[in-house]
This record gives sequence, C-alpha cells and structure tokens, in this order.
Amino acid sequence: MSGPSLPPGTPTNMTPVEEATARILITSLIHRYASVGRETFPPEYIASLFEPDGMLMFPDGQEVAPSRLIDILGGSPPEFLLHHVTTVDVQFVSEDEARCQTYLLAQTDVKTLDHWGRWEDVVKKQVDGRWLFKRKILKPDGGHPDGWYAGLLANVEKSPSESGKI
Repeated sequence: MSGPSLPPGTPTNMTPVEEATARILITSLIHRYASVGRETFPPEYIASLFEPDGMLMFPDGQEVAPSRLIDILGGSPPEFLLHHVTTVDVQFVSEDEARCQTYLLAQTDVKTLDHWGRWEDVVKKQVDGRWLFKRKILKPDGGHPDGWYAGLLANVEKSPSESGKI
C-alpha cells in the first residue's frame, strides 16, 4: 500500500515565473540525485546535493550524513543500480522551502525490480539560488525479499549508531 499524498502547500508570494523556476530547479535536483544514485556513485558528489547538515533517513529512523552513505553500503554496492523516477509532487512551505514526494522504481543486477517506493524530501533554497536537500527520507513500499535493498536494510539495522545518527 502506498503512503498518503502530501498535503497542499502554503500559498507564497512567488510570481508564476518564480514558482515555475523553483519547481524546475527542485525537480532537477531530484532527478540529479536519482541519476547519480548508481552503483559507482561518488559519495562526495551526493553529499554536495545536500545542505551541510542535511541527512538521509532510513525506514528504521536512522539518520545518515550523505557523506557517510558509503559506510552504510559497506563498500558493496550492487554491480548495477538504476533509479527510475515517476511522479514528483512539490508543495511549497515558503518561498525558500518545499516538501517533495517522489515515487520510484529501482533496478539492480540482483533483481530486475529490486525495490520501489517513495522519497520524501525537504528542500531549501540557498542564498546562491540553488535548491538542496535538507532531509531525504527513504520510504520503500515494497521490494523483492532477495533483492539488494533488502540486504542493505538488514545491514542498516545492524549498524552501530549514536542517538539514531550514523
């Protein structure tokens, strides 16, 4: 069962052109994350898509700094990984913050349809006009029990953490 839709956003004082530009930049950020979230991802590049204190949150509630994502993967990403983004919903909280819900399907060499679900994001506009992730929550709706992501979740659950942060 899929999760609930995002609630409607807050009206902002953005002009239609400003809002359209923001939506394009936010959607581009989401697609860029999906594009570099592959088997040979450069963790420092993924981290650059986040604010300095930005976090990834796994389904069990553990928060991981994007720069430490390689630690969670244990140095063993799949040989092949692709994220296919389908629906992207952007709802503005203010002129410089939005909440996003993105539906995705993921393929790996382990299982053709390895996992599927949503990313729930908080993105913020930076002083230079870029939009970056403040928080990305991984919300799987399903996956193959023998898939790569199922193994990743098992590793995350076993990972040591301090107060929920790795």
